[in-house]
Amino acid sequence: MSKLKLFSLLLFVLLSITVNSANAQAQRDVLYVERGTYQKLDLFVPPNVVSPPVVLYIHGGGWLTGDKNDVPQFLFKTGYAVAAINMRPTSVARFPAQIDDCISALHWLQENAKRYGYSGDNVIVVGISSGAHLAALMGTMQYPGREAVKCVVDVSGPVNFLSIVAHVHPTVPGQVFFCSPKGHIAALIGGPPLKKQDAALKASPITYTDAKSAPVLIVHGGMDEIVPYEQANEFHRRLDVFGVKNDLVILPNAAHNMAPDLWSPVFSMFVSRYVPRPKRMAMNRQAGGPGQPTRSGQPMQPGQQAQSGQPGQTGQSGQPTQSGQSSQPGQLGSSSQPVSSTQSAQSAPGDQGFRARHNRSVE
Repeated sequence: MSKLKLFSLLLFVLLSITVNSANAQAQRDVLYVERGTYQKLDLFVPPNVVSPPVVLYIHGGGWLTGDKNDVPQFLFKTGYAVAAINMRPTSVARFPAQIDDCISALHWLQENAKRYGYSGDNVIVVGISSGAHLAALMGTMQYPGREAVKCVVDVSGPVNFLSIVAHVHPTVPGQVFFCSPKGHIAALIGGPPLKKQDAALKASPITYTDAKSAPVLIVHGGMDEIVPYEQANEFHRRLDVFGVKNDLVILPNAAHNMAPDLWSPVFSMFVSRYVPRPKRMAMNRQAGGPGQPTRSGQPMQPGQQAQSGQPGQTGQSGQPTQSGQSSQPGQLGSSSQPVSSTQSAQSAPGDQGFRARHNRSVE
């Protein structure tokens, strides 16, 4: 056998082992409550990373639709473990069933951390749309295990089910329906917010916000056609009242279903303040090895080739996806569809002066 053939065979074997090892890190459709039906999660633990923090991802969909498969792909390139969950929809249970399921998922992650090799004490809760509402509740409510939530990322989420009625723009149909008697909030709490004020307050993150709340990154689109951006401004102001660390990023031209490229750079910068950076194992230090960082600073995935692009790039060409108006307006919380905007992910601010540039309201 020639040296070339032998080298090719060894390379094939090594690549096969690497891919199989990476696949072994994925646990799908795991029940996080006993005898549950909807309460399932997918867990992804990066190879060659020592006890990484874990992202608890909560999908959008108006508390009714959506799925745990709808995960922003850049999260798999951060070096963190990712647990994407499903919970009971409003078609089978009203609030507080949804937040109860999220807390149960957190407890499962804490109980199984050693088994799967991530840090159950360093949890980043990320949510989009209705999932952002639940993420905000996980960072503001007090419950057993809450100390593990180190920070929250709220993308396009509602936080006050009473004030949102006043924030609705009458000329925006999506906002009008969202708060209507037949809308998503009514389905969640059992009636229109103004007629179910006690239920509306009990389901609102604003109600629980205090000095013990977790740090929050708030991202919202100025052109959000479902959840008015005033909700983001209100949450920011409320957190500031109690001295809770938070960053507000209003993207003036972004719609509700904004592309993850728009907020991935600020995600990485924000989260790194509150959880340990992923640490690579001493093995496989060769350039381009699986699990090793590329020149962009992002961990390599099996089969991925090192590129010199900026963090947060997701396109196959290495260029950031353009964002703004959703290609499917009216769908809640779907992050899989790119949107178009005049603001690129590459224009994200650096760490210095970040709050000065973006921690402000859009009037």
